[in-house]
Amino acid sequence: MRVTIKDIAERAQVSKTVVSLYLNRRPLAEKFAAETKARIDAAVRELGYRPNYAARALARGKTRTIGMVTTSILDPFYHTMVDLVMRELTEAGYRLVLTIPQAGNDSADACFEQLLTQQVDGLLCCVSWPLSGKISEELQKKRAPLVLLNCSFPGFSASFADPSQALEEAVQFLAERGQRKLAVITQHSYRKRNLIFEVCCKRRMEAELFADIDTEESLEACCHKLAEQRPACLQVTNCRIVKTILRFLDRTAPDYSPEIITSRAVPVDDVSDPRIVGTVVAPFRAMVIDGVRCLLRQVEEGVPEQSELFCHMAEFFPRNRFDELEVPAPFDYQIS
Repeated sequence: MRVTIKDIAERAQVSKTVVSLYLNRRPLAEKFAAETKARIDAAVRELGYRPNYAARALARGKTRTIGMVTTSILDPFYHTMVDLVMRELTEAGYRLVLTIPQAGNDSADACFEQLLTQQVDGLLCCVSWPLSGKISEELQKKRAPLVLLNCSFPGFSASFADPSQALEEAVQFLAERGQRKLAVITQHSYRKRNLIFEVCCKRRMEAELFADIDTEESLEACCHKLAEQRPACLQVTNCRIVKTILRFLDRTAPDYSPEIITSRAVPVDDVSDPRIVGTVVAPFRAMVIDGVRCLLRQVEEGVPEQSELFCHMAEFFPRNRFDELEVPAPFDYQIS
């Protein structure tokens, strides 16, 4: 049989109102005597009481849940992001409902539809925006609490990294090392690709789109092409792709040693290989935390008339500054 607040009140010998105020963390409960709080806590443990979140949501008009749509959490970038989001939400008294789009153009739309059906209080979007269907327009029209993470779009609040200045410093760094041509390897990101080419044009560095990686097959083809053509200098926008490329080159072209600039966001991104001469580092933690807190303000205070933008400038680190980078704890067995 389900344990109710009335059962807790009878066991603790207090009123239902007192139990309700205490369990819901109302400000008035802070004035309760320590002995009263201890009796309620003991009754909760002894009776095995669990809150009825559905009833709470009905009474308050809020579910205390946040929906998040993100891509594969197999990628260290995204599972680190999800972990940080969960920590921030738990501390604020919210729960996370996570959805991951599957294959298909309308998959992300379906994820948002599912979250809206579940009556989440707010939405975090970590996929390409706007979506393919009408859901983007609907959310904007309804002024639903929504924040874009790691991307931006006019009219929507967002928290994102801006690598433009860091990329300029990286290209200048390469030029000073005598490099004149850059082979660019991207991961299906038009924005990053265009930004790199703009910077190279500005700095008079010749740039070539060497490969755009979106499947395992395209990465394998890129590796073989590198071993054959051997460009002297690479700009690779994903640190995990660099790791795969270097392993392949070690096996097939051990005498080929290009200079590589890559991107780094989370501590598990490994840049220890000496062929990596510099990295563009995104302020990952600040970007995620600002996005979550922005969303919680929208949920609790209402969506502002003007969208809020949190632009975090990335920083370029040449190899002689790599000792300043954050690295995983030496005995953290939960990461690879």
